[in-house]
Amino acid sequence: MVHRAGREQDRPDHALGDLPGVHRAQPGQCVPTGITAGPDGALWFTEAQANKIGRITTAGEFREFPIPTPSAGAFRITAGPDGALWFTEPFVGQIGRVTTSGAFREFPIPTPGANPVGITAGPDGALWFTEGGADKIGRLTTTGTFREFPVPTPGSNLLAITAGPDGALWFTEGATNRIGRITTAGQLREFAVPTFASNPAGIAAGPDGAIWFTELSGNKIGRLGPLAPVTKDDCRDGGWRAFGFRNQGQCVASVQRGPEP
Repeated sequence: MVHRAGREQDRPDHALGDLPGVHRAQPGQCVPTGITAGPDGALWFTEAQANKIGRITTAGEFREFPIPTPSAGAFRITAGPDGALWFTEPFVGQIGRVTTSGAFREFPIPTPGANPVGITAGPDGALWFTEGGADKIGRLTTTGTFREFPVPTPGSNLLAITAGPDGALWFTEGATNRIGRITTAGQLREFAVPTFASNPAGIAAGPDGAIWFTELSGNKIGRLGPLAPVTKDDCRDGGWRAFGFRNQGQCVASVQRGPEP
């Protein structure tokens, strides 16, 4: 279905529709949640309650694509390395994929009750996502192969995830007040947020090589890093750049020296 955003059709919601640059997807409660830039120059978003994936051009033209599984609860969405859009379906424990022409595939997560939330494209060409109900980080190839990695701290309530400048994936642990890091090989580390019960939620890689995140209850924006490498693996595959080294050899030498006294 194609819908054209415009002020006249938005008139019943004039408090919102009269604001410059604001577009409404559809009358009713579609509950748009995640949004990402697509490979086709449009923006793609999830409609959790309407059970659709939406597309809007920068000129304000909408299209909507019904998700095959009913009541999937589509939440976060990201552009994949294969030119498609990938999204989480927390209510049914699946990862969804939709092409720019509207063709769907859905992939059931092996762990029951996984409740996937955040999703991002990883540096290894796979999709990485959080499993809020299973305390795991998931990895899904574009051909449909899963791997799952349990996080060290149970009851973490895993939320957002992003690709870091060090070649690893970084994620928020809302319930346990931590920021997590996982390499593409599955090595995990956790970092406690200084503010007590800050409830870290959103996360993004900054242009300064650090990881930035929101603290819902702490009412703060947090910054982590850049960190010092712990193992030689942290220096591989360009990871040395995140620590400010000029090359991999400098990074490895820092690991061999150990932490500063």
